[in-house]
Amino acid sequence: MSDQDLTNVLLDALGKCIEEPEAVRLAETLGKKAFKSATPNNQPIVSAAKLGLEVGTHIDVKNRALWPPRKQGRLWVTYVTHAFIRPNYHGALLADFDWQMDDAALSARFERHVVGAINAIRFTLPPSRAGLKAIAELASDGRPRHLYLAIESERAYASVYPDAKSEHTVEAGFFAAWCALEGVLREGRLDTAQQQTLLMRRISPHAFLSGALGGLLWQADVKPELNAFCHAYMNELMEPREFAALGDIREIFGQRNYWRTSGEPLDRRQLGQLRPHRTTLCTAPCTVAAGRNHLCGRRVALSSVSEINWPPDPRRSGGPRVLAISNRDEKVPPARVK
Repeated sequence: MSDQDLTNVLLDALGKCIEEPEAVRLAETLGKKAFKSATPNNQPIVSAAKLGLEVGTHIDVKNRALWPPRKQGRLWVTYVTHAFIRPNYHGALLADFDWQMDDAALSARFERHVVGAINAIRFTLPPSRAGLKAIAELASDGRPRHLYLAIESERAYASVYPDAKSEHTVEAGFFAAWCALEGVLREGRLDTAQQQTLLMRRISPHAFLSGALGGLLWQADVKPELNAFCHAYMNELMEPREFAALGDIREIFGQRNYWRTSGEPLDRRQLGQLRPHRTTLCTAPCTVAAGRNHLCGRRVALSSVSEINWPPDPRRSGGPRVLAISNRDEKVPPARVK
């Protein structure tokens, strides 16, 4: 098999169910009969060290074309979702990329971003096919450690899974409703009738999330400039941390509804309060020291904050801020150390 053929086989298989011919052919190319079905707690990989390729699978893919996770008979529907390509890869590389490129050379051609607590340096490459993403990560020697290819996915802020108990996503409904009322959703996501139904309280927040939003509050539902906030707020990445979703839930309700018993219902007097209640969205130009009014979408405390700097200065204290998050941050599964 030629180098180009190996790359084409890989690209054809990404996003396919493991029983489909493209995925079967990839498994056979890697020396396996087939991919194994995944489960919620186990996502099998197929590794071919001699070919410089490791391919992963998953059942819960935050891609609307492949969602929700479901079973066929007794087995979960499993997709070929991503691949780690190593420097000894026996296939054709993406255009303008080479394993000998250093930080400066990669930065000159691709978008550079630093991610996570370990400050991983990654570069976003143009994908070889629509619906895919490509990310190169540097190793400690300043050369690419691996190239990560994967199907496109979205950040998920709230998801109502089929057959899930509604009481497990009560708080997610409140956040979705707040996003709709505060202009966080992208233009055109809701029609006038849906907005009025929610505004006039003719529908509960959870019913709104399940119905008007189809059970999903994901990255594509939100204005691009506010995605960083939604990601940080729902994933406990705010600073101070109590300004994130869990802190608000504990202050208003005491605990998540998931943990309440049947004899511990939510207090109806509290139902209208669950929102990012200690903060407010900015709405005026960031160049103006207007306290809580800034277009950047940064969230600031309703009190005690009289001046805003954007991007936030880590040396300053007072008022919540989004920790080192950007809309280009990519969630990449950990690669096995070679």
